[in-house]
This record gives sequence, structure tokens and C-alpha cells, in this order.
Amino acid sequence: MGKTTLAQLVYNDEKVQEFFKPQAWAHVSQVFDVVGVTKAILQSLTFENCDGKDLTWLQNKLKKELKGKKFLVVLDNIWNKNYQDWTLLCVPFEEGVSGSAIVITTRNNEVALKTRTTNILDAFPLNGLSNDSCLSILAHHALGTTDFIAHLNLKDIGQELARRRKSSPLVAKVLRGVLHNKVHLHEWEEVLNSNLWDIAEVENEIAQPLMLSCHDLPSNLKRYFAYCSIIPKDYEFEEKQLVQLWMTEGLIKPRDGRKKIEDLGREDFRNLLSRSFFQLSFKDESRFVMHDLINDLAQHVAGDTCFKMEDIVGGHNRRKPSRKAQHSSYLGGHCDGIKKFATLILESCYALKKLPSTFGNLLNLRHLNIRGAYALEGMPPQIRPLLHIRDTLCISKLENVINNEDARDARLFEKKNLSGVSFEWSQNIDESQDRAHELEVLSMLKPHKGLKELTINNYGCTEFPKWLRVPSFSNMVLLKIESCAKCTSLLAVGKLPSLNDLLIKGMGSLKNIGCEFYGEYYSQPFRSLETLHFEDMQKWENWIPCEEFPKLCKLSIKRCPKLMVSLEEKEVEEQLQLSLPSKLRKITIFNCKSLESLPKAMMNNNIHLEEVYISFCNSLTHFAIGQLPPTLKRLTIEGCNNMQILGDGDDINKCGSSKSLL
Repeated sequence: MGKTTLAQLVYNDEKVQEFFKPQAWAHVSQVFDVVGVTKAILQSLTFENCDGKDLTWLQNKLKKELKGKKFLVVLDNIWNKNYQDWTLLCVPFEEGVSGSAIVITTRNNEVALKTRTTNILDAFPLNGLSNDSCLSILAHHALGTTDFIAHLNLKDIGQELARRRKSSPLVAKVLRGVLHNKVHLHEWEEVLNSNLWDIAEVENEIAQPLMLSCHDLPSNLKRYFAYCSIIPKDYEFEEKQLVQLWMTEGLIKPRDGRKKIEDLGREDFRNLLSRSFFQLSFKDESRFVMHDLINDLAQHVAGDTCFKMEDIVGGHNRRKPSRKAQHSSYLGGHCDGIKKFATLILESCYALKKLPSTFGNLLNLRHLNIRGAYALEGMPPQIRPLLHIRDTLCISKLENVINNEDARDARLFEKKNLSGVSFEWSQNIDESQDRAHELEVLSMLKPHKGLKELTINNYGCTEFPKWLRVPSFSNMVLLKIESCAKCTSLLAVGKLPSLNDLLIKGMGSLKNIGCEFYGEYYSQPFRSLETLHFEDMQKWENWIPCEEFPKLCKLSIKRCPKLMVSLEEKEVEEQLQLSLPSKLRKITIFNCKSLESLPKAMMNNNIHLEEVYISFCNSLTHFAIGQLPPTLKRLTIEGCNNMQILGDGDDINKCGSSKSLL
């Protein structure tokens, strides 16, 4: 078991969760940044977007969140040994009460010594897997059993492989992928006798079995894996995001005329995932990360074709970028002569203000990611036309568009290769400022009708432009409307026939959701919707479902303090009984203080429901176990101080603290 896995088990333990409130988790990269780590801790506690805030604001906010509380903070994968940085980071922690805890995971014992806040507790070193444990893992994943009794001819080779894996859980995990479903003696001998065992360790002691796992990859997967060397360490990415990059670079070659390139990319991504080159993010189940050792291996495999400039900025890389480099992530100061870059990732470079004047020399640039580069003042004039732009486009700081014709000149409706567009205004715009012109700006930015994904963030008008009010995007699968605080009504998004995922967040002026949401007189609204998420709707009071959601699987309602669903009125109960989905698998309701009861149809009419999470809903007073469907696997009720659980025999259990059932 690795250090992060052990920390996760402790963090998620029920007794630990009952003892510590609140809890926060932050993954710390090699380039230690007090602002970034503080922001990660705060966002883990509050789920608020803190982009663009300075350290003073972040620490004051964190102090308020921790004041008088017994907290647990996990800082995962710390490398920095600078005591001053550590002292500055710890300032807000002084607000907690006695018994609060900070857990650190690190590979460096010197880090453990310098970050100790007490002489009582020593560092806890993790021992590697025993040879017997590793041998058992190999038998399980390669042979489908717990031992070698049925394959005695393989046992000696298995023991030698177990001895060579150097006690690393990650190496054992990769070895099991290499040997999966290989049961013949010659296959195991080929692995054991491979000359790759003799390759010298590279940089951060890349284990030889990891090199072997890469050698075992088919040529197409090896091509994708080498490209992944540009991914910064600890960076969390989505499957779709990486597949789109592969597509942009032409790495995905047609293999089956009946399958789309996107589907082939997804299959190949899953193949790399199954071989443990990627792993699920602990913080976000929709994202993935690469283990540091795997990241180092990818850089070794890529050679001079890919380069990660964050290493130069942080002083962690001794080699200079080659003129052969084609792909890079993060901007350094030594790339003026490189003209072959096809991919450049500058995500979250929040201090970056200008791109170099020679940026236009990147003649082969096909993918540029500047999401989160909030200080960037503009793009060099040489790339303004964006003639061949494709995949996803994020246009931020739209408050700087003074002339509406500048927005028209973008001519987004002509850019047929765009699959996704994000329109963003900054968070810190003066509230007294007249924002009426934003309607005209957004009107001029109408994208083409084949768009698949759309995000609108921090839009400041009370209504949306006509092209949004009468949606005609038949291919749209994802829609996010975030922090549009002045809008008083929703769009008729129920008319979008392909919409799969819908997020409505931070619409602070919206009070009612009714038939206009579904599209009045529209016969089959939300015919494809599977995920529906409402969050931070401070004035939302009433939701009147007018139609059913035939395919909805996940429903999440968070921080909607005025939302009320009363089952006392028969008419409302009948509407809910008819309209709520029958395929719903997961329900999350968090901090809806006025919610008085849950509709029975949510439970009774559902033969697919597996998970229900209800937290900090103090107006909810009763929950009947008898209403639960037999398919339910997990029920969690937390912080509902007035909740009473009704059992089958009318027995009542008070549920003020966290309670997990089933």
C-alpha cells in the first residue's frame, strides 16, 4: 500500500470523520506554492472558486473556516524543504482547537523532519510489499487464483519477478498488468529474460519493471503514452480532454471503418488505464492523474519530442529543450527558437501576463490551452485569425470587450471544427458597473449549430441572447451555466435533444423553475439527460416539475437554502409522483436548509436507485426506511439535526451526526 492510499483510507474512515470536522485534502506538487496549496485547502472545505484571490484573502478566509474547530488537513506528496514556506502555510491552522491534525505524505525524510509541529510524533515510514504478497498479487491478476498450485512451472519465475520488484506497490501493480492473462511458460520467461531489466534507472529512479510495462505496449498505445510526457505532475485531466489532444495531433489512426476516431481514442485511453498508467483522481471521480514514476517514464520514452517547461521554471530539470520538440506544457524562457510545437499547455499559469513577441513563429501550433491564465492581457496579433481552430475554445475576461464589433469579428458561427466553447467574465467586476452591454457581446458570439459543449460563466445581464433563448443546438451534450447571478429565468434547455449533462450553478436571482425550463408545449423534453446538478442557488424556492426525465441517472442539489418541496399538498405530490425519473441511480442533497421532505416517488418508483446522500438539511424531520427501494446500496445522512429515522417497526433513531446505512 502506498502513502497516498493509506492517507486516503485514514481520511475516509468513519470514526475519523466523526472526530474531525471539517476535513480538507490538498495534493502538493513539486513546485511548492503557498498560494496554490492554501487555495486547494480552502476549496476542499468550501467548494468555492477562489481563482484570482491573493494570499492575504485566502488565509483570512481559511482562518474563518477553521476558527474554533477540530480539523483534519491532509497535504499529499510534499517535496519542499523550505521551513519559511511551511511556516507561512501554517498560519491559518493556528485558529483550530486542540486536537486538530495535519497529515503529510512525502518521499523525503528531511521534509518530514522540517514540517513536524511536535516532538511527540515521529514520521511513519511505509515498508514495501513482502515477496509473498507480491507473488500473491501476480498469481491473482495473471492466473486468476491466489497461488501457483495449478501452475507450478511458473512459480520459480514468479518468485524471481517478485524479488526484483523492489518492494514497490506501484511496480507490483504495473507488473500485474504486463502479465495479465499470460499463462504460458515462454511468456513469463520472455518477461524475466528481457534485456530491459538491465536498463539503468532514469532520473527519479524509474523502476525497471515500469520500463518493461512500456515495452509491452502496442505501438499505438506507446505513441499516446509518450505524448503524455507533457502532462505536469499532479495535474488532473479528463478522459475526453486527453483524447481530444490525441485527435488534434493525429495520433489516433483508423483501425476499424465502423468506429469513430473518438471511440477508438476512448478505447485506447481505457486500455492505458487498465494497465495502471493512469489512475482515478481522489478528489474528482471524473478526472485522472499520472503517478510521478509513470510521469518520469513517459518523459524518458518521449525523448526530445516533448518537453515540460515547468521543470525549468521550478529548477527541477537539468536538460534544455531540444529544437526537435513538438509538444510542451507550461511556458519557460528558453523556447524562442522552437518552431515545431503543435501543443502548448499554459493552464493555471496565473502570473503569466504576456506571451513572447516571437509566439507567432510557432507555425505548427494546433492546440493552445490557457485556461486559468487569468493575468494574461491578450494574444499576439499574429494568431488573431485562428483560422483553423478546433476542439474547445475558452474566451475569458470578456468584460474587456468594449466594441461589440470585436466580438462579431470572432465569427464563431463559421468555425465548424469547434466542439466546445466557454464564455467567461471575471469574478471581481465592480457590482456598480453597468453590464448591460454584455448582452450584445454575447449575442455577437453565437457559435455554429453543431456545437457539443457550452459554458457561460459570470455573465452579468438579466436575460440571455436570443440564440440561447431559442436553442437550436441539436448536438449539444454538455451545458454549464455558472455564476450568472442576475439572470431571473432559465433557458428552455429541455428542447436540446442530445443534452446529457446539465449544470446550473450560482444563479443568485432565480426564484422559480417551471415549465419554461422544459420548453412549453415541447413533447419530449430532456430525452437524453443523464446528469442534473444544481448548486449555490441562494434564492431558489420552488421547483415545479412539468415533465419526466426519462434517462436521468444522477441528481445533485447543493447549497440551495430556500428550496422547499412540501408533500403536504396533494397536487404537488401527484406531480412529483408522475415526473420523477425511474432510472435515477444517485441522489445528492447538501445544505438545503428549507427542504422539508423528499418526494416518495424518488424512492418508491425507482428500481435502479443505488446511493442517497443527504447532508445539512435541518428542515428534514423524518425518513422512513420502508420507502427505500431494494436496489439501494448506500444511504448516508449527515448533519441533519432534526432528522428522525423511522424503522419498519416505527422505532425512531435520532440522526444529528453522520449516519451511514446499508
